[in-house]
Amino acid sequence: MAFLVVNPAPIKTISLLLLTFLIWHGGSGVSAVPEVTQLKATDVTSTSVLLTWTVPTDTNAPNYTYVIKVSTNTIFVENITTGANANNTSVISLKAGVIYDFNVYTNYSNTLSTAVSISATTIPSLVTNLNSGSITNTSVTLSWITPSDQNNATYKYVITISNHSPPNVTTGAGVNNYTITSLKPGVNYTFAVITETINSVLSDTPVLVVTATTLPSQISNLKTGTITTTNVTLSWDTPNDQNNATYTYEITVSNPSPGTYTTAPGAKSYTITGLKPGVIYTFTVRTKTSNSVLSAASATVTDTTLPSPVTNLKTETITTTNVTLSWDTPNDQNNATYTYEITVSNPSPGTYTTAPGAKSYTITGLKPGVIYTFIVRTKTSNSVLSAASATVTDTTLPSPVTNLKTGTITTTNVTLSWDTPNDQNNATYTYEITVSNPSPGTYTTAPGAKSYPITGLKPGVDYTFIVRTKTSNSVLSAASATVTDTTLPSPVTNLKTGTITTTNVTLSWDTPNDQNNATYTYEITVSNPSPATYTTAPGAKSYTITGLKPGVDYTFIVRTKTSNSVLSAASATVTETTLPSPVTNLKTGTITTTNVTLSWDTPNDQNNATYIYEITVSNPSPATYTTAPGAKSYTITGLKPGVIYTFTVRTKTSNSVLSAASATVTDTTLPSPVTNLKTGTITTTEVTLSWDTPNDQNNATYTYEITVSNPSPGTHTTAPGAKSYTVTGLKPGVIYTFIVRTKTSNSVLSAASATVTETTLPSRVTGLTIGTITTTNVTLSWNLPDDQNNATYRYVIIISNHSPENVTSGAGANSYTFTDLKPGENYTFAVQTQTINSVLSAASEPATATTKPSPVSGLAIASRTTNTVTLTWNTPTNDSNKATYTYVIIVLIHNPGTFTTAENANSYTIPGLNPGVNYSFTVYTQTINLVQSIANAFINGTTIPSRVPSIELVNRSNSSITFMWTTPSDVRVKEYKYNVFYTGIEILTINNNFSASDLQPGSQYTFNVTSEIDSLKSAISTFTVYTIPNQPGNLGGGSVSTSSINVSWQAPNDPNANSYEYNVTWIEGVSQNTTGNDNTYNTSMVIQGLQAGYQYGVIIHSMIGDVSSEPSTIYLLTDPNIIKSPEIGNITNSSVIFRWTWPESGVTGMEIKSTTANAATIEIITDRSITEYEMTNLTPGNFYEFTLRSYKNSDTDVLSSGRIHRREAAPTGRTTYSEPVTRTIQILPAHVTNIKCSKVGGGYAIIVHFDCPKGNFTELNVLVNGGTSDALTNCSDSGDVTVRSLQPANGYDVQVQTVAYPLKVLTIIHRCSTDNVGVIVGAIFGVLLFLLLVGLIAFFILRKRRSKKTEMEIPDVKKQRRFRTLSKEQFADYFQQQHANSDFGFAEEYQELGSVGTKQLKREAELPDNRSKNRFTNVLPYDHSRVKLDSTGGNEISDYINANYMPVSKNMVETPSFLPNTHLTTHDTYMKCTFHFFS
Repeated sequence: MAFLVVNPAPIKTISLLLLTFLIWHGGSGVSAVPEVTQLKATDVTSTSVLLTWTVPTDTNAPNYTYVIKVSTNTIFVENITTGANANNTSVISLKAGVIYDFNVYTNYSNTLSTAVSISATTIPSLVTNLNSGSITNTSVTLSWITPSDQNNATYKYVITISNHSPPNVTTGAGVNNYTITSLKPGVNYTFAVITETINSVLSDTPVLVVTATTLPSQISNLKTGTITTTNVTLSWDTPNDQNNATYTYEITVSNPSPGTYTTAPGAKSYTITGLKPGVIYTFTVRTKTSNSVLSAASATVTDTTLPSPVTNLKTETITTTNVTLSWDTPNDQNNATYTYEITVSNPSPGTYTTAPGAKSYTITGLKPGVIYTFIVRTKTSNSVLSAASATVTDTTLPSPVTNLKTGTITTTNVTLSWDTPNDQNNATYTYEITVSNPSPGTYTTAPGAKSYPITGLKPGVDYTFIVRTKTSNSVLSAASATVTDTTLPSPVTNLKTGTITTTNVTLSWDTPNDQNNATYTYEITVSNPSPATYTTAPGAKSYTITGLKPGVDYTFIVRTKTSNSVLSAASATVTETTLPSPVTNLKTGTITTTNVTLSWDTPNDQNNATYIYEITVSNPSPATYTTAPGAKSYTITGLKPGVIYTFTVRTKTSNSVLSAASATVTDTTLPSPVTNLKTGTITTTEVTLSWDTPNDQNNATYTYEITVSNPSPGTHTTAPGAKSYTVTGLKPGVIYTFIVRTKTSNSVLSAASATVTETTLPSRVTGLTIGTITTTNVTLSWNLPDDQNNATYRYVIIISNHSPENVTSGAGANSYTFTDLKPGENYTFAVQTQTINSVLSAASEPATATTKPSPVSGLAIASRTTNTVTLTWNTPTNDSNKATYTYVIIVLIHNPGTFTTAENANSYTIPGLNPGVNYSFTVYTQTINLVQSIANAFINGTTIPSRVPSIELVNRSNSSITFMWTTPSDVRVKEYKYNVFYTGIEILTINNNFSASDLQPGSQYTFNVTSEIDSLKSAISTFTVYTIPNQPGNLGGGSVSTSSINVSWQAPNDPNANSYEYNVTWIEGVSQNTTGNDNTYNTSMVIQGLQAGYQYGVIIHSMIGDVSSEPSTIYLLTDPNIIKSPEIGNITNSSVIFRWTWPESGVTGMEIKSTTANAATIEIITDRSITEYEMTNLTPGNFYEFTLRSYKNSDTDVLSSGRIHRREAAPTGRTTYSEPVTRTIQILPAHVTNIKCSKVGGGYAIIVHFDCPKGNFTELNVLVNGGTSDALTNCSDSGDVTVRSLQPANGYDVQVQTVAYPLKVLTIIHRCSTDNVGVIVGAIFGVLLFLLLVGLIAFFILRKRRSKKTEMEIPDVKKQRRFRTLSKEQFADYFQQQHANSDFGFAEEYQELGSVGTKQLKREAELPDNRSKNRFTNVLPYDHSRVKLDSTGGNEISDYINANYMPVSKNMVETPSFLPNTHLTTHDTYMKCTFHFFS
């Protein structure tokens, strides 16, 4: 805020003013001209204002014209005169954003009314080139080109922000960029900039808007989760942004080649699939808004996919301390670098690592007999382990036993003993004993055993024993040393005497059931009459000892003896007596139904006198009869009829030893005949007879003799006790007569029974055979019976599933054909022989036959693949069992095979065929019991050839692509051709590679490759690839700001250039380090985040798909930093002084440009030690626009010599400039020189002569005693001004004021005198004039301002009000007058003070530390009169404030320029200063 002090000044005397007024008015008495009313300013634009008013209503109104004085900031702009009676005018050609004062005067006959004033501000211009610059997640920096309006340095800018509270912000004055903060991340904002003048007038609605999205916030806590061989799951914490529900996340995977994945909105995790096992991947996640704005990258996460596990893990060689493992290594990309970590789980976990690429490993240092579990994991070069392989468990061999030997041996047992091994697990060892003979056998001991009885052996056998240590899981050691031994042979059993004669005793025994008993001999010891030993032949089961005496007691013992003379235990002893001699010539005499008389010859033994004879009758129950000693006959009585009796006589010694039995005599009583004889079952060769048997005591022993009378007599005997009998051996179909007689066991016959007659069945046919079978016929044949009456036989044929159920052939027939059968039906046939008297044989063995099913029709190939062919056919239509039919397909050629369909199928896909092979097929109908129809004709078909398994790029350019493919491993692959199809072109080749030329650059081509054989094409293998795009051209660009450059280029003339992405890399020119990289689909880019005043090499590649072009390069400079703290001071009428501070770096020099309406001059300063520069030779009174800016030359164009030089253009080469600092300054006008005065006759005037001032001025005023005279507006070399209304013979102080609005300068006072002639005359006129004075006073008061010139120059109010003394009563009116029109009057007065005191010292205000405390750089306190505050903290410059003491009657402080936040340490209260006006 500026304060103006109005000082008293000399004034003219009232008489002099009145006199001048009257002279000027010519003494006329015109009444006052009325003012306009309701003056308004409307329709304000940037260059025009429409003024309207209400015209006066008096009678002269139609003749009134209106004069509008237009001024700004006390500077006169123009006068506008309207036509008569106008009530409006449009003021045009105004400057935008300027406060204009409009004074409207009513003009009548060159007399003006009092002015009616109004102020209006033209609308400021809009900003241009509105751009968004740096964008963060909470701020957006906007930049614009400010309007080139006159007052643009005072303009503020209102930035409207959509979707934000508050909806707008206002910048400081004069800025051309602004950073809007406190925005929300990831939100789309629309910005517009409105110009605002210093008095808050806004520009029109902007047409330029900028839409920008703040960067979304980064994710946090990025980490990997589940990792498999091909997948990695990432998770993260999403940002807490307003729009996070719409965010997707762009994941960049950097290896093996960069890939990008985008999640669904709001995702917090993502699983990346299709990775390669065992590969290190780096992941970065960027938040992505719905309009694809990306956040800064997250922290990277690096992880490795699991390598694939090994397969087919198995053990190979195993010893007591070693195990060799082998496996199949995975087929991973990096498998050559894989090692394998083997984990051994027992006895304690151990880990072994192989060399890279190993496929086997031998683990040593193990313990014998221990179970080990082995797991193998694939291990990458950075120690990432795969999933565990399948486990393999195996056991090292236990140590073998030592000192094996036999102990106790029996017939079936051998006890072995040994020393156990000293192994860790020997307490759990069992021992497996292998016995090698008679057949290998195995025995297992209890754990820890040191001996074992082997039981269950065979006696007398040589056994070889081997012992093996056996672990708890049955792993065997190496075999021990062998031990061989023999079991004792078994003793004989059941030793008894057999045949005993008078001189012999035959011993018999049961030989042991030993394995080698065929080689055994037997040692017999006889104890009486004297001991003797006898040895049998091998394998003997009895032995007859001869040379004994009849009737003597002997004791016998037998021992088994092996071939190697091993004896068994002794048998039980047997004692026996030799038989006495038997009787001889035993015979029967008289035999009746109840008596038999026996007789014999007695033996000639020495003791025969003591012998008696024991007669044994064996039936019906044994009975014994003893004779008297020496008897030779005996009659046995009381026998029963029909009983067979056997009689034996034995000699009996005195100790009851019986001799051998005599020859037996058998005889029988006659039996009773049978009764009730009849026939039962009859067959072809048998007749069963039955009867009632006699009620005899021995009827159970009776047989029955049957006599058959025809065809020839024959006899048959039954079994004992039979009550029926089947007579066999008869002839089929013959009549027989039967008689039965009872027959005792010794063939005594009874009387004959009554006779019975019957006929045998005829024989059944044999060899029933199915002959020819068709779909409706079956032919049967059979063998005729070989019966004697077969010529008379007929045959009854029985058929199932048919009507009638049987048919009868003619006599003697041996075949029959059924002709009315159904296809595919199962029939069962049987044949019965029928005799002439209709006796039927048993049915023949059945024969089953199925008629052939109908064949299929319409066999065709429906479809085919590489390894299948699908056949279709029409099934039989008339077969009743077709629903159960299956179909047999025969495949011939290459790999023949047979396939059977499901029931009722009409198609079948034959699997397992080879690709590209021509096969032959036929189909048989097959019934449920596998009867097949006749064959169909063969049909041929080729399987589809295999597709090419892989295609790989060989080479490419911007017009060609060469690729090759792997041929299929098919049987006929050497016959294959290959079709390559692309862009409507189809090429057939026998090669496995192809080159396509004449292609378009940067275009995606899809090549379809098929194998072909027998006109059949395989499935398509697709290969999609881009040609290399052309590089961008016509690179251009320049700086945008201190931290950004703009680069542009022309897209290549490629067909897909609209789809190209461009990779832009920038390299700092000095260090040659890559400082940034980005991609864009535009053909321009603003590169931000750079250093001010640096040269950057920008490299651009065209990109499409995965292909980049050759690079294009351009070098660009950023703008240098702005000059710091620029000041303009020490303004004279020909020079100004500039002061500044250089930026830290990135500046080649500084440019100071002075611009006037006619010319521009540029000063260049390159010496950084210079911080002050005086610009001289300026034109006095001119307005100069001074522009200061730093510049930076490219590294090769730096100006290297001269401290300061002048030039008419910017530095050559690549040059960038900082934002300019512009100030408009008016140079002080020059003084007139060589002032002289000359007298004018009469003494009432003088002529003031002077030389015109240099430079520009608007007028020259001659001041006499401080008052003004007429203004001189034109002055070429010299000027003469006549000053009138002076007093004769008086001296006057004359000064000439040069005015260059709004600045004025005065010369020093020059004393001039008027002529003294006419003083007397003047006195006389003074008296007369005094009389007029009273009348004119009133008129003078009414006419405050009068025109001085007839050419209608508007009175200059300021000339009438300078240096006036005001009373207190006048002050209120004065204040309102000066305050009107936006303080226009005060502004005029203030402007006049602009040059006052500029030469006084103000060093303290210009100190660098104090500059920030000044609001304006040109309103500073003087050192001698500044207000000093109390210093703080010992800081001598802390006493500064922009405030001045003023020399008035009471102390008053002028504080126009300290900033609102200046900290006052002297006073607790901020004291505002008040004007004091004194009368």
